[in-house]
Amino acid sequence: MMAQSLSSFTDLIRSAERSAVHLEMRDVYAVPNENEQFAAWRQGHQLDPDDRDSWWRPWLDVVQEITAKGVRIRRARIAGARTAPSDSDIRAWCEACGAGDQATDQIGLR
Repeated sequence: MMAQSLSSFTDLIRSAERSAVHLEMRDVYAVPNENEQFAAWRQGHQLDPDDRDSWWRPWLDVVQEITAKGVRIRRARIAGARTAPSDSDIRAWCEACGAGDQATDQIGLR
């Protein structure tokens, strides 16, 4: 099922009782806002996780809400032959976003 909007996807994932899998099937999503944020971070910009208006926080709020109910959320990624970010970039990015505890899972999915 392809979600048509964040609100419909949020409603769907909120209905999970035990686990949910976020399936990614593209190597590159080419979302300009995310590309710009990642490029800025690589140049030294630091995100403030408490400043919800400065970056795309709604997804993390939904994840926190759902996992607080005991639902396990995982990501599955089908990737092609393109070069993925390095393990150290993934760890540093997760730390900068306040999700350092998820870095190992993100690396393990590649």
